[in-house]
Formats: sequence, structure tokens, C-alpha cells
Amino acid sequence: MLEDRLHNFDDIVFSCFLPDDWLNEFRMPQHVLVYVYDTFIAYMVIAALGNVVGFLMDRFEPEHIDGLQIYGRDSYLLSFGVLLVISLFAVYSAFRIRETYGKDI
Repeated sequence: MLEDRLHNFDDIVFSCFLPDDWLNEFRMPQHVLVYVYDTFIAYMVIAALGNVVGFLMDRFEPEHIDGLQIYGRDSYLLSFGVLLVISLFAVYSAFRIRETYGKDI
């Protein structure tokens, strides 16, 4: 039953990129799809956070010295403060995960 659902998921994902006749010939193992998805999500989060940090750094006007932008302490405090809040939420979420003791949930 679970294998059927996973193959249906593969068909949905791969049908976006491959013709239907290729789907039956080329099947990737299930763990490869998970790794690809995890890597994609990681890169998207890094791209989003990079833009958010740049936006936050520009909230306080930087000094311009010889064509370089020098950000002040307030810019760094705001950026690292937001990243600290995100990190604290991640730690809180990690402690809220239930232990399954190897059982399916």
C-alpha cells in the first residue's frame, strides 16, 4: 500500500519533467527523491534568508566610505536578532517532536 502511494507520488513529480513513456523505464529509488527534495528545500531557505538579511541590513543606512558600504552595529543586531529568533523556534520545535521508539506514526 505504501509503495503504491510512493510510486503515485513519483508519477506526479516526474510527470512535470518527463514524458509519460519514460516514467515506466526510469524509476529512481525512493531515497533519491527524498534527498533531491531536501536539498532543494535547503537551497530555497538559504536564498530566502539571504534576501531577508539583506533587507534587514538596509533598514539602517550604511556609511559609504571609498565606494564601500559599511553597516553599523544596529544593522547587525537586527539581522542576528531575527536569525536568533528563527533558531530558537527551531530548537523549540525540535524538543516538541515525539519519540516514536521505531514505530510508524
